[in-house]
Amino acid sequence: MKRFICLVIFLSTPTLVQARINVFEPWFPGQDSKIYNDCSYQLLGSFIAGERLIELPLQFSYFSGAKTEVGGRWGLVSVDGRTGISDLIIGGKYAFLEESHRGPAVIGEAALILPTADSKNGLGQGSVGALLHWALEKKIEKTTGYFGLGIRLNSENADHVRPGNVFFYHAGASRLLRKRWRIHGEIKGFNHGSSSVSGATASGWQELYLAGGANYRLSDSRTISSALLIGLTPESHDLGFIISTSF
Repeated sequence: MKRFICLVIFLSTPTLVQARINVFEPWFPGQDSKIYNDCSYQLLGSFIAGERLIELPLQFSYFSGAKTEVGGRWGLVSVDGRTGISDLIIGGKYAFLEESHRGPAVIGEAALILPTADSKNGLGQGSVGALLHWALEKKIEKTTGYFGLGIRLNSENADHVRPGNVFFYHAGASRLLRKRWRIHGEIKGFNHGSSSVSGATASGWQELYLAGGANYRLSDSRTISSALLIGLTPESHDLGFIISTSF
């Protein structure tokens, strides 16, 4: 197993609320199923560092005031010392059902991946892709349970390389403690389908993680979040750590 340390720091413009399109960052702990009523925007920045990867992506979200949130993700990426722009992701979130005492909140997300990165230097896949995600969330007293599943569809690039499609999912729960603390735990899975290179096929593989952590609310618009991810399969990275802050 490869050792992997991931540090994520989120910075956003001051707004009354902090939200995100989940499918943009599947590694991020927890889930956001809300669409806010007031028309507002959010700009998020992050720093991600791994064994061979450093990434500085920016996220933008806009709340239309109805049931839709739209946004994008783009930034800088460095792999083994080779640096450039990342692939551009644009997409949105739609609230099918609001949470009630009878049922959970249900959302759907979709995004398009545009090959703006230099794939010959390993900074992107060099082909168009798509992301689809469905999730639900239900609160019972101080505990919130959530579940989501999705798929990443990859196409073949100009070098006749087609990465396998990725089926991903997560299931977990969080609990509010002492008004400011929220602890969470979840399972995250990434099932990679078989890929092809110039007609030759390579078998797929599976990543599975046990993730736990805590959030601390500094104010109504600022939260510090952290999570520890532990790989459960031989193909998984054996350790991941995420810490984030929002303003």
